[in-house]
Amino acid sequence: DLLAGDSAAGLRRLEEGLDAVAAPRSRGPTTFLRFQQALALSSGDATRGEGIQRLRYSFDTEPLFLPLSYFALGRAYEAAGASDSAASAYGQFLRLWDKADAGFQDRIAEAREALQRLTAEPRQ
Repeated sequence: DLLAGDSAAGLRRLEEGLDAVAAPRSRGPTTFLRFQQALALSSGDATRGEGIQRLRYSFDTEPLFLPLSYFALGRAYEAAGASDSAASAYGQFLRLWDKADAGFQDRIAEAREALQRLTAEPRQ
Protein backbone atom coordinates (compact mmCIF):
# COMPACT_ATOMS: atom_id res chain seq x y z
CA ASP A 1 0.00 0.00 0.00
CA LEU A 2 2.76 2.46 0.90
CA LEU A 3 4.68 1.64 -2.26
CA ALA A 4 1.52 2.12 -4.30
CA GLY A 5 1.11 5.61 -2.83
CA ASP A 6 -1.75 4.87 -0.44
CA SER A 7 -0.19 6.09 2.79
CA ALA A 8 -3.39 5.90 4.85
CA ALA A 9 -3.97 2.23 4.02
CA GLY A 10 -0.26 1.49 4.35
CA LEU A 11 -0.07 3.05 7.80
CA ARG A 12 -3.19 1.15 8.85
CA ARG A 13 -1.65 -2.14 7.72
CA LEU A 14 1.63 -1.35 9.49
CA GLU A 15 -0.27 -0.66 12.70
CA GLU A 16 -2.18 -3.93 12.34
CA GLY A 17 1.08 -5.81 11.77
CA LEU A 18 2.70 -4.22 14.79
CA ASP A 19 -0.30 -5.08 16.95
CA ALA A 20 -0.14 -8.68 15.76
CA VAL A 21 3.56 -9.26 16.51
CA ALA A 22 4.21 -6.96 19.44
CA ALA A 23 4.31 -8.28 22.96
CA PRO A 24 4.65 -6.11 26.06
CA ARG A 25 8.23 -4.85 26.44
CA SER A 26 9.26 -6.65 23.26
CA ARG A 27 10.67 -4.15 20.78
CA GLY A 28 13.39 -6.00 18.86
CA PRO A 29 11.32 -7.96 16.33
CA THR A 30 9.19 -4.91 15.53
CA THR A 31 11.99 -2.39 15.01
CA PHE A 32 11.99 -2.55 11.22
CA LEU A 33 8.20 -2.16 11.03
CA ARG A 34 8.23 0.69 13.55
CA PHE A 35 10.95 2.42 11.55
CA GLN A 36 8.98 2.09 8.31
CA GLN A 37 5.93 3.45 10.10
CA ALA A 38 7.89 6.45 11.41
CA LEU A 39 9.27 7.11 7.91
CA ALA A 40 5.79 7.00 6.39
CA LEU A 41 4.36 9.28 9.07
CA SER A 42 7.21 11.78 8.73
CA SER A 43 6.74 12.03 4.97
CA GLY A 44 3.15 13.30 5.06
CA ASP A 45 2.20 16.88 5.81
CA ALA A 46 -0.65 15.91 8.14
CA THR A 47 1.32 13.25 10.03
CA ARG A 48 4.83 14.73 9.95
CA GLY A 49 4.77 15.84 13.59
CA GLU A 50 3.94 12.36 14.82
CA GLY A 51 6.57 10.86 12.54
CA ILE A 52 9.19 13.27 13.86
CA GLN A 53 8.32 12.35 17.44
CA ARG A 54 8.65 8.65 16.66
CA LEU A 55 11.96 9.14 14.87
CA ARG A 56 13.30 11.24 17.76
CA TYR A 57 12.33 8.97 20.63
CA SER A 58 11.78 5.41 19.37
CA PHE A 59 15.22 4.36 18.16
CA ASP A 60 17.71 5.70 20.71
CA THR A 61 18.36 2.17 22.00
CA GLU A 62 18.47 0.62 18.52
CA PRO A 63 22.07 1.03 17.31
CA LEU A 64 21.35 -0.19 13.78
CA PHE A 65 18.50 2.28 13.32
CA LEU A 66 19.74 5.30 15.29
CA PRO A 67 21.89 6.79 12.50
CA LEU A 68 19.14 6.25 9.94
CA SER A 69 16.64 7.88 12.26
CA TYR A 70 18.80 11.02 12.34
CA PHE A 71 19.00 10.99 8.54
CA ALA A 72 15.22 10.66 8.29
CA LEU A 73 14.79 13.39 10.91
CA GLY A 74 16.93 15.70 8.81
CA ARG A 75 14.66 15.15 5.83
CA ALA A 76 11.48 15.52 7.90
CA TYR A 77 12.63 18.69 9.65
CA GLU A 78 13.74 20.15 6.33
CA ALA A 79 10.32 19.40 4.81
CA ALA A 80 8.71 21.06 7.83
CA GLY A 81 10.85 24.18 7.36
CA ALA A 82 12.79 23.64 10.61
CA SER A 83 16.25 24.35 9.20
CA ASP A 84 18.13 24.43 12.51
CA SER A 85 16.68 21.10 13.62
CA ALA A 86 17.34 19.60 10.19
CA ALA A 87 20.97 20.73 10.29
CA SER A 88 21.38 19.28 13.78
CA ALA A 89 19.90 15.92 12.71
CA TYR A 90 22.06 15.71 9.59
CA GLY A 91 25.09 16.56 11.72
CA GLN A 92 24.28 13.76 14.17
CA PHE A 93 23.88 11.33 11.28
CA LEU A 94 27.27 12.32 9.85
CA ARG A 95 28.96 11.97 13.25
CA LEU A 96 27.60 8.46 13.63
CA TRP A 97 28.20 7.32 10.05
CA ASP A 98 31.25 9.29 8.96
CA LYS A 99 33.01 6.04 8.03
CA ALA A 100 30.08 4.20 6.47
CA ASP A 101 30.52 1.41 3.94
CA ALA A 102 30.66 2.28 0.26
CA GLY A 103 27.04 1.26 -0.24
CA PHE A 104 25.88 4.07 2.02
CA GLN A 105 27.99 6.88 0.59
CA ASP A 106 25.02 8.31 -1.32
CA ARG A 107 23.29 9.03 1.99
CA ILE A 108 26.49 10.52 3.40
CA ALA A 109 26.76 12.79 0.36
CA GLU A 110 23.09 13.79 0.61
CA ALA A 111 23.46 14.64 4.29
CA ARG A 112 26.63 16.67 3.67
CA GLU A 113 24.97 18.60 0.84
CA ALA A 114 21.89 19.27 2.97
CA LEU A 115 24.01 20.40 5.92
CA GLN A 116 26.00 22.73 3.69
CA ARG A 117 22.81 24.13 2.14
CA LEU A 118 21.13 24.61 5.53
CA THR A 119 24.10 26.28 7.19
CA ALA A 120 25.19 28.47 4.26
CA GLU A 121 25.17 32.20 4.70
CA PRO A 122 22.09 33.80 3.13
CA ARG A 123 22.73 35.65 -0.11
CA GLN A 124 22.65 39.43 0.07
